[in-house]
Amino acid sequence: MRYFFVFYLGTLFGSFLTLAAERIPLQKSILFPRSHCTHCHMTLSWFELLPLFSQVILKNRCAHCQTKLPLLYLVSESSLGIIFMLFYMRYFHLFFLPLFFLWVMCYLLALTDYFYFLVSPTILYSFTCLLFGTNLLFPYFSVDVLGSLAIGIGLWLLANLTANSLGQGDVKLLSVITFFIGFHAMVLLLFFASIFALFWLGVRRFFWSRSLFEKLPFVPFIFLGLIVVNLFFF
Repeated sequence: MRYFFVFYLGTLFGSFLTLAAERIPLQKSILFPRSHCTHCHMTLSWFELLPLFSQVILKNRCAHCQTKLPLLYLVSESSLGIIFMLFYMRYFHLFFLPLFFLWVMCYLLALTDYFYFLVSPTILYSFTCLLFGTNLLFPYFSVDVLGSLAIGIGLWLLANLTANSLGQGDVKLLSVITFFIGFHAMVLLLFFASIFALFWLGVRRFFWSRSLFEKLPFVPFIFLGLIVVNLFFF
């Protein structure tokens, strides 16, 4: 029961963070207006805001206009629920608070990258300051300034010299992550992120699109790589 409570708390946060990821890049308030159907614009009732339960009962459709809701909402809410449960099982202590905020930052930026192909500067800079502050209070990370500079300069050169490679937002995010997790962990993270991205491209090409070159949001794979590296290696 305790794990279910933690999981469901995570889905509630996931619902709110998905809304934030949709609105912040557009410079909209995350509080007003209230959540509503993007098709018929009807305000959602409290019952419709309950993650998972409302989607199952309403068959993942709007209760007012019956428009099918994007599967992303179900996936993002469930994903953060699983992340909360994993964090509770392995890292439940204030000492790990900086790591928690790093995961939340990457989760939010994975969503903004998926929605808009954008690493939101507002989220990146505000969470970087938050990470600095919490890491001073609870020093979980041994920061790596030189590693962050090496990754940042190397990826900046790659982005500028190679067409259709990394975006500048990706470079900034990876530099920030390297600052906290270190150069060696970042190399491993990039390896796993690249494997996940290539696998997804292969699946998409086989089942949906025959195009060899596609624009791909890379931050979701960075986030997956970070989770794997933190859980199994560092």
